[in-house]
Amino acid sequence: MSALRLKARSGRACSARPAMIAGIVGVVLLAACDSPTVPPRLIAYQFAYEGFVERVIYRWPDGQTIGVHVAPTGETERDALLEAAFRHTAQAWNDAVLYGEYRLEAAPLQRADVILAWANHALPIDTSECPPSPDGFAWTTFCANSTGTAIAAYPLTVGQHVEDGVHMIVQVLQTELEPDPDRVAALVAHEFGHVLGIGTHPCRLSDSGCTRRQGAHESLMYLGIPERSTPSAADRSTIELLYHTRPDLTP
Repeated sequence: MSALRLKARSGRACSARPAMIAGIVGVVLLAACDSPTVPPRLIAYQFAYEGFVERVIYRWPDGQTIGVHVAPTGETERDALLEAAFRHTAQAWNDAVLYGEYRLEAAPLQRADVILAWANHALPIDTSECPPSPDGFAWTTFCANSTGTAIAAYPLTVGQHVEDGVHMIVQVLQTELEPDPDRVAALVAHEFGHVLGIGTHPCRLSDSGCTRRQGAHESLMYLGIPERSTPSAADRSTIELLYHTRPDLTP
Protein backbone atom coordinates (compact mmCIF):
# COMPACT_ATOMS: atom_id res chain seq x y z
CA MET A 1 0.00 0.00 0.00
CA SER A 2 1.13 3.53 -0.65
CA ALA A 3 0.66 6.70 1.36
CA LEU A 4 -2.40 7.66 -0.68
CA ARG A 5 -5.10 7.65 1.93
CA LEU A 6 -8.52 8.99 2.77
CA LYS A 7 -9.35 9.62 6.39
CA ALA A 8 -12.77 11.17 6.32
CA ARG A 9 -13.92 11.93 9.82
CA SER A 10 -17.06 13.08 11.57
CA GLY A 11 -16.93 15.47 14.48
CA ARG A 12 -13.69 17.39 13.86
CA ALA A 13 -12.04 18.96 10.89
CA CYS A 14 -10.15 16.52 8.66
CA SER A 15 -6.44 16.85 8.06
CA ALA A 16 -7.36 17.89 4.55
CA ARG A 17 -9.96 20.63 4.31
CA PRO A 18 -11.49 20.54 0.83
CA ALA A 19 -13.38 23.59 -0.33
CA MET A 20 -16.78 23.08 -1.82
CA ILE A 21 -16.94 23.93 -5.51
CA ALA A 22 -20.35 24.86 -6.81
CA GLY A 23 -20.47 22.85 -9.99
CA ILE A 24 -23.02 23.47 -12.72
CA VAL A 25 -23.80 20.24 -14.49
CA GLY A 26 -26.30 19.08 -17.05
CA VAL A 27 -29.67 17.72 -16.02
CA VAL A 28 -30.92 14.48 -17.55
CA LEU A 29 -34.68 14.39 -17.82
CA LEU A 30 -36.41 11.03 -18.06
CA ALA A 31 -40.09 10.91 -18.93
CA ALA A 32 -42.21 7.90 -18.03
CA CYS A 33 -45.61 7.47 -16.44
CA ASP A 34 -44.38 5.44 -13.47
CA SER A 35 -40.67 6.28 -13.46
CA PRO A 36 -38.96 7.28 -10.19
CA THR A 37 -38.17 10.90 -9.59
CA VAL A 38 -34.70 11.74 -10.90
CA PRO A 39 -32.71 13.86 -8.43
CA PRO A 40 -31.90 17.31 -9.85
CA ARG A 41 -28.20 17.32 -10.73
CA LEU A 42 -27.96 21.08 -10.32
CA ILE A 43 -27.78 20.73 -6.53
CA ALA A 44 -24.96 18.17 -6.56
CA TYR A 45 -21.78 19.28 -4.80
CA GLN A 46 -18.13 18.48 -5.44
CA PHE A 47 -17.39 14.85 -4.47
CA ALA A 48 -13.71 14.35 -5.39
CA TYR A 49 -11.25 13.96 -2.52
CA GLU A 50 -8.92 16.95 -2.51
CA GLY A 51 -6.36 15.92 0.11
CA PHE A 52 -3.64 15.22 -2.45
CA VAL A 53 -1.82 17.13 -5.20
CA GLU A 54 -4.68 16.35 -7.56
CA ARG A 55 -8.31 15.60 -6.95
CA VAL A 56 -9.04 11.91 -6.71
CA ILE A 57 -12.39 10.43 -7.68
CA TYR A 58 -12.96 7.04 -6.10
CA ARG A 59 -15.96 4.74 -6.01
CA TRP A 60 -16.98 1.11 -6.33
CA PRO A 61 -17.43 -0.52 -9.75
CA ASP A 62 -20.83 -0.12 -11.34
CA GLY A 63 -23.45 -2.46 -9.96
CA GLN A 64 -21.27 -3.88 -7.18
CA THR A 65 -22.70 -5.40 -4.05
CA ILE A 66 -20.55 -4.04 -1.21
CA GLY A 67 -20.32 -6.52 1.63
CA VAL A 68 -20.07 -4.94 5.09
CA HIS A 69 -18.96 -6.89 8.15
CA VAL A 70 -20.10 -5.39 11.45
CA ALA A 71 -17.34 -6.58 13.76
CA PRO A 72 -18.79 -8.24 16.89
CA THR A 73 -17.42 -7.38 20.32
CA GLY A 74 -19.35 -9.99 22.30
CA GLU A 75 -21.16 -7.23 24.17
CA THR A 76 -24.84 -7.45 23.33
CA GLU A 77 -25.76 -3.77 23.65
CA ARG A 78 -22.78 -2.47 21.68
CA ASP A 79 -23.20 -5.03 18.92
CA ALA A 80 -26.93 -4.41 18.57
CA LEU A 81 -26.46 -0.64 18.36
CA LEU A 82 -23.89 -0.85 15.55
CA GLU A 83 -25.84 -3.51 13.66
CA ALA A 84 -29.00 -1.39 13.79
CA ALA A 85 -27.07 1.66 12.60
CA PHE A 86 -25.75 -0.30 9.63
CA ARG A 87 -29.17 -1.68 8.69
CA HIS A 88 -30.53 1.86 8.65
CA THR A 89 -27.51 3.11 6.68
CA ALA A 90 -27.71 0.36 4.07
CA GLN A 91 -31.37 1.03 3.36
CA ALA A 92 -30.88 4.82 3.29
CA TRP A 93 -27.96 4.79 0.83
CA ASN A 94 -29.35 1.93 -1.29
CA ASP A 95 -32.53 3.96 -1.72
CA ALA A 96 -30.51 7.01 -2.77
CA VAL A 97 -29.73 5.63 -6.23
CA LEU A 98 -32.25 4.73 -8.90
CA TYR A 99 -30.66 2.07 -11.07
CA GLY A 100 -28.70 -0.30 -8.82
CA GLU A 101 -25.42 1.59 -9.15
CA TYR A 102 -24.29 -0.18 -5.94
CA ARG A 103 -25.79 -2.13 -3.07
CA LEU A 104 -24.68 -2.21 0.58
CA GLU A 105 -25.42 -5.42 2.44
CA ALA A 106 -24.23 -7.31 5.52
CA ALA A 107 -21.59 -9.97 4.91
CA PRO A 108 -19.38 -12.36 6.87
CA LEU A 109 -15.77 -11.33 7.29
CA GLN A 110 -14.49 -13.66 4.58
CA ARG A 111 -16.72 -11.95 1.99
CA ALA A 112 -16.54 -8.40 3.33
CA ASP A 113 -15.36 -5.36 1.41
CA VAL A 114 -15.77 -3.02 4.40
CA ILE A 115 -15.46 -3.50 8.16
CA LEU A 116 -17.61 -1.42 10.54
CA ALA A 117 -16.31 -1.52 14.12
CA TRP A 118 -16.12 0.25 17.44
CA ALA A 119 -12.80 2.06 17.62
CA ASN A 120 -11.54 0.26 20.72
CA HIS A 121 -12.22 -3.18 19.26
CA ALA A 122 -9.29 -5.07 17.72
CA LEU A 123 -9.69 -5.40 13.96
CA PRO A 124 -9.35 -8.86 12.32
CA ILE A 125 -7.14 -7.44 9.56
CA ASP A 126 -3.52 -6.34 9.17
CA THR A 127 -3.50 -2.53 9.18
CA SER A 128 0.27 -2.09 9.57
CA GLU A 129 0.72 -0.56 6.12
CA CYS A 130 -2.33 1.72 6.33
CA PRO A 131 -3.21 2.31 9.99
CA PRO A 132 -6.27 4.33 10.97
CA SER A 133 -5.65 7.59 12.84
CA PRO A 134 -8.57 8.08 15.21
CA ASP A 135 -9.90 11.63 15.29
CA GLY A 136 -13.39 12.89 15.95
CA PHE A 137 -16.42 10.70 16.60
CA ALA A 138 -16.14 8.42 13.55
CA TRP A 139 -13.75 8.01 10.62
CA THR A 140 -13.17 6.07 7.40
CA THR A 141 -9.78 4.78 6.27
CA PHE A 142 -8.41 3.22 3.10
CA CYS A 143 -5.22 3.39 1.04
CA ALA A 144 -4.21 3.01 -2.58
CA ASN A 145 -2.03 0.12 -3.70
CA SER A 146 1.72 0.55 -4.31
CA THR A 147 1.18 1.81 -7.85
CA GLY A 148 -1.62 4.19 -6.95
CA THR A 149 -3.96 2.54 -9.43
CA ALA A 150 -6.52 0.93 -7.13
CA ILE A 151 -7.74 0.81 -3.54
CA ALA A 152 -5.64 -1.76 -1.70
CA ALA A 153 -6.91 -4.69 0.35
CA TYR A 154 -6.21 -5.31 4.01
CA PRO A 155 -5.21 -8.96 4.57
CA LEU A 156 -7.25 -10.89 7.11
CA THR A 157 -5.46 -11.98 10.27
CA VAL A 158 -7.96 -14.63 11.33
CA GLY A 159 -8.91 -17.82 9.55
CA GLN A 160 -7.83 -18.11 5.95
CA HIS A 161 -5.28 -15.52 4.83
CA VAL A 162 -7.02 -13.78 1.92
CA GLU A 163 -4.98 -11.39 -0.22
CA ASP A 164 -8.06 -9.81 -1.76
CA GLY A 165 -9.58 -8.85 1.58
CA VAL A 166 -11.27 -5.86 3.14
CA HIS A 167 -10.74 -2.53 1.36
CA MET A 168 -12.13 0.03 3.81
CA ILE A 169 -12.53 0.50 7.55
CA VAL A 170 -15.22 2.53 9.31
CA GLN A 171 -14.75 3.06 13.04
CA VAL A 172 -16.97 4.75 15.61
CA LEU A 173 -15.62 6.14 18.87
CA GLN A 174 -16.61 3.87 21.74
CA THR A 175 -18.01 6.77 23.79
CA GLU A 176 -20.82 7.03 21.22
CA LEU A 177 -22.39 4.03 22.91
CA GLU A 178 -23.95 6.32 25.50
CA PRO A 179 -25.80 8.89 23.29
CA ASP A 180 -29.10 7.96 21.71
CA PRO A 181 -29.14 5.44 18.82
CA ASP A 182 -30.14 8.13 16.33
CA ARG A 183 -26.77 9.85 16.77
CA VAL A 184 -24.88 6.60 16.11
CA ALA A 185 -27.05 5.97 13.04
CA ALA A 186 -26.27 9.48 11.75
CA LEU A 187 -22.52 9.04 12.24
CA VAL A 188 -22.49 5.65 10.50
CA ALA A 189 -24.64 6.94 7.61
CA HIS A 190 -22.28 9.90 7.17
CA GLU A 191 -19.20 7.67 7.08
CA PHE A 192 -20.77 5.37 4.50
CA GLY A 193 -21.22 8.38 2.25
CA HIS A 194 -17.41 8.48 2.29
CA VAL A 195 -17.21 4.72 1.77
CA LEU A 196 -19.35 5.03 -1.36
CA GLY A 197 -17.09 7.73 -2.78
CA ILE A 198 -18.10 11.14 -1.47
CA GLY A 199 -14.61 12.24 -0.50
CA THR A 200 -15.44 15.72 0.68
CA HIS A 201 -18.15 17.70 2.48
CA PRO A 202 -20.52 20.31 1.05
CA CYS A 203 -19.35 22.64 3.82
CA ARG A 204 -18.37 22.75 7.48
CA LEU A 205 -20.90 23.49 10.19
CA SER A 206 -18.77 26.48 11.19
CA ASP A 207 -18.99 27.93 7.68
CA SER A 208 -21.41 30.85 7.91
CA GLY A 209 -22.05 30.68 4.17
CA CYS A 210 -23.18 27.07 4.33
CA THR A 211 -26.86 27.84 4.76
CA ARG A 212 -26.83 30.02 1.65
CA ARG A 213 -25.71 27.15 -0.60
CA GLN A 214 -28.53 25.27 -2.22
CA GLY A 215 -29.20 22.08 -0.27
CA ALA A 216 -25.90 22.21 1.65
CA HIS A 217 -27.37 23.09 5.02
CA GLU A 218 -29.56 19.94 4.93
CA SER A 219 -26.82 17.54 3.90
CA LEU A 220 -25.95 14.33 5.72
CA MET A 221 -22.39 14.96 4.56
CA TYR A 222 -21.80 18.10 6.62
CA LEU A 223 -18.36 18.18 8.24
CA GLY A 224 -19.45 17.78 11.83
CA ILE A 225 -21.98 15.71 13.74
CA PRO A 226 -24.75 15.10 11.19
CA GLU A 227 -28.16 16.50 11.99
CA ARG A 228 -29.88 13.80 9.94
CA SER A 229 -29.32 10.10 9.25
CA THR A 230 -30.56 9.86 5.65
CA PRO A 231 -29.15 11.43 2.47
CA SER A 232 -30.59 14.81 1.54
CA ALA A 233 -31.63 15.78 -1.97
CA ALA A 234 -28.16 17.25 -2.50
CA ASP A 235 -26.52 14.04 -1.23
CA ARG A 236 -28.67 11.93 -3.56
CA SER A 237 -27.86 14.15 -6.51
CA THR A 238 -24.16 13.94 -5.69
CA ILE A 239 -24.05 10.15 -5.38
CA GLU A 240 -26.02 9.78 -8.64
CA LEU A 241 -23.59 12.06 -10.44
CA LEU A 242 -20.58 10.30 -8.89
CA TYR A 243 -21.74 6.90 -10.14
CA HIS A 244 -22.01 8.29 -13.66
CA THR A 245 -18.47 9.71 -13.52
CA ARG A 246 -15.31 7.79 -14.41
CA PRO A 247 -13.30 7.08 -11.22
CA ASP A 248 -9.55 7.34 -10.69
CA LEU A 249 -9.56 4.59 -8.02
CA THR A 250 -11.71 1.51 -7.47
CA PRO A 251 -11.12 -1.56 -5.28
